[in-house]
Amino acid sequence: ARAAIDVAAYGKGEVTGVAVVTPMFLTGSDGRTAALRSLTRLREEAGVQSVTVHRKLRQGNPVRVLLDESADADLIVLGTADRPSTMLRPGIAGHLLARTPASVLTVPVGS
Repeated sequence: ARAAIDVAAYGKGEVTGVAVVTPMFLTGSDGRTAALRSLTRLREEAGVQSVTVHRKLRQGNPVRVLLDESADADLIVLGTADRPSTMLRPGIAGHLLARTPASVLTVPVGS
């Protein structure tokens, strides 16, 4: 989140934070609480730099949701997990890189 906020502050832009909740039948748990917490934290951190944040909570396939939500985006900033992507398992970032016309900045989670 900090990388997106910094880019937006520098370029005098705005941030749209999209939290995607994967359907419970796929994960076995409801990630809605964690997603809402992440969106709240994004708004609070962006407020420090006076960056406008539009928050969206969506449910579904993360790749499809992010592709739909970023159709008009100039830049997608995506946090990536510690587990490495492979040719057979490209992860969300790999799928987005292959399908979106927007620039994609990947940032390790926790940076």
